[in-house]
Amino acid sequence: MRSFCCYGFVYVNDSILFFGGYDGIKNASREVYRYSIVEDQWVKFESILPMPLNCCIATLSGDNKFVHVIGGYNEHETLSTHMKTILQKWTSEIEIEKEWMKKEEEDRHNEEIEKGEKEKKEIKMMNEELSMMGQQQLNIQKLKVKNMCIIQLFSLSTIIT
Repeated sequence: MRSFCCYGFVYVNDSILFFGGYDGIKNASREVYRYSIVEDQWVKFESILPMPLNCCIATLSGDNKFVHVIGGYNEHETLSTHMKTILQKWTSEIEIEKEWMKKEEEDRHNEEIEKGEKEKKEIKMMNEELSMMGQQQLNIQKLKVKNMCIIQLFSLSTIIT
């Protein structure tokens, strides 16, 4: 994930939600991220802010039902803005993201199993090929011995005649 700063953030359910931000090159962001403290994992939400925003403040409402994103700058000017968003939108997306991450992890695990099985088959084939090569090597050595015997016999037969 690229680095960013000057974002609004709130802590909720062992996660930190990040709203907007600044990429260090004068680009305000519309993106929303979640960092799971427990899982040590970043997730970028598909939903975005209605406008680019950095140097804003985010806070939870007293009843923990809403996130208020207040003030900040866009790419050109200071803003007097107030966005009120339902916290459940972000927490329900968190659940969707968790399900997606779980499926991705299962898929990755299955791919590793398939890869391991494929590697085992390749190793087995290589061992069979090496075994066959070893047998062929032995046969070549036997041929050399036979050839030596034939040459010796031939030499003896020429000496006798």
